[in-house]
Amino acid sequence: MKSTNLKQLTESQELTISTMMNESFSKQHSDDWNHFSFNGTRLNFSTMKPECIFEIHTEENGSFWGLIDINESNKGLKRSIKFIEQ
Repeated sequence: MKSTNLKQLTESQELTISTMMNESFSKQHSDDWNHFSFNGTRLNFSTMKPECIFEIHTEENGSFWGLIDINESNKGLKRSIKFIEQ
């Protein structure tokens, strides 16, 4: 999935959003992931908000893209979390 790094996040902001995504993925899918990485940001054309992109690989369930919109102060919007199988 292509990212454009529309917004630059601080280390703290990235860690907070990564933790939120990790917890959500563990609840919805599995906590057996072996690769979980932040890939950058891009514009979500359906909401017209910036979104963060995560790449997630698991042993049993395959690979996923994790998407979460962020607001003006770079905080993750939990209600916007989506996981798309690769």
